[in-house]
Amino acid sequence: MPYQKLLARAGLELRTHETVRAALGFAPQREPGGPWTVAAVDADGPAAKSGLRVGDEIVRWNNSDVPRRPERWSGQQKPGDVLRLHIRRAEKEESIEIHLGELHEKFFQVAEMSNADERARRLRDGILHGTTEPVTARSR
Repeated sequence: MPYQKLLARAGLELRTHETVRAALGFAPQREPGGPWTVAAVDADGPAAKSGLRVGDEIVRWNNSDVPRRPERWSGQQKPGDVLRLHIRRAEKEESIEIHLGELHEKFFQVAEMSNADERARRLRDGILHGTTEPVTARSR
């Protein structure tokens, strides 16, 4: 029996919610007191396509300092927004423009059905609170 039918028997339903947010396509890191560097680059992501490499030192981020929490910064952007990095690689500096990618996230929630019958509510309460009533088998 599919899980939706099992949940429905207990007066519950599965709800899904999908969000799309901007993704950097690389992982910046910083050692205490040191410069920001690129720790990882998604192989097929926009940062790799723009030429960013592991080990690059990030000198400037959109003509400013690197934000304290780059992942939080990206959460405030939209997919397709442009990030301009000024990097240092092998003692040479260059500018890179990255169009932020997108990350799809799906969330699941089990919720009470508003139209659950009395039997379903009793079953749900038994599951949620660990209390059930014994059931006597009926002969047909």
